[in-house]
Amino acid sequence: MAFDINNPAHLIAVRDAEANDPDSVGFAAVRGDDKKTLKLFNEIENNPLGGTLTGQVFNHQILMETWIPKGALNEFIPWIEALTREQGDISQYEAKYRANCGSASLAALDAVVVPLNYVENLESKLIGYQTTLSVDDWTTCRDYTGV
Repeated sequence: MAFDINNPAHLIAVRDAEANDPDSVGFAAVRGDDKKTLKLFNEIENNPLGGTLTGQVFNHQILMETWIPKGALNEFIPWIEALTREQGDISQYEAKYRANCGSASLAALDAVVVPLNYVENLESKLIGYQTTLSVDDWTTCRDYTGV
C-alpha cells in the first residue's frame, strides 16, 4: 500500500517519526528545511535501519539461488562455502556478500532483496514499498494536529 494523504495513521506515523526521531535519522539538525527533511525520508542512503528490506531478507535460500562464482580465482569461494554452513540468520553478512560477489550474483540478489528508504521502512505495515513523500505529503503530515 502506498502513502495515503487522507489516512490519519500515515500522517501521524510520518509526523511523529520526524518529531521524535526514534531511529536517529537526524531530523532535528534539518528541522525547518523541508527539502532536507524530504531527503532524509526519501533517499535510501539516509535510512539508518539499513538492513530492512522488501521482497526477501538475505538468507541461505537466497545465497544458494544467487551465488554465481566470478571465476576460477575467486578468493571468496571459501567464505561463501563457510556461509552456507552457518547456522541461523545470515542477514548480517549481506553487505559483505554484496561487496564480494560478481555482477551476475549482485543482479540476481537485487532482483529479490531491495533496500528501502526511511519512509518505506517507517511503519512498513502501513506505508510500504515504493513510497516517496512529496512536499505536499510532508507539509500535510507536519501540520496534522490529530492524535
